Amino acid sequence: MKKPRHPAHVIPELPVPGDKLLKRSEAAKLLGMSVSTLRRREGDLIRPVVDANGVHRFAESELRAVMVTIRHRETVARLGSDAGDIAADVFTLLDEGAHPAEIVKQLREAPETIMALHEQWARMRGGFVVLEDDARSLALTVRARKRAESGREFVEQVEDRFVR
Repeated sequence: MKKPRHPAHVIPELPVPGDKLLKRSEAAKLLGMSVSTLRRREGDLIRPVVDANGVHRFAESELRAVMVTIRHRETVARLGSDAGDIAADVFTLLDEGAHPAEIVKQLREAPETIMALHEQWARMRGGFVVLEDDARSLALTVRARKRAESGREFVEQVEDRFVR
């Protein structure tokens, strides 16, 4: 009987019920990295779901959380010692209701920096950012399910699909 290569990482079920499992190539594409880079990062930042046959799959919800972490690390590295000041300026403008595109123009910072800080700001406030592609997917998901009875039920559906 063949033993799995990484028995410590074997997870019998999906981390989130109903979560989509992606192949290595799909996960690498989603994260914007090569398959070999993804392999090197496994166990570090990215935890694969490994079945009894040793096949590695990746929970889409976990990969989306990893994307936020990677963007945060890249942003901090890019900004260096100014990271705190820029974050404070961006957070203040977001608190005032400014749109991220307006913040890019006003502060003359890279869109990737503002997007990463926007996601961080939302998470620190107990929320999340839904991008256009995710919103389309969410709309299809919501239509496929029965209509939410309340606003809270709708938020739970969103969190189940994109956050956890």
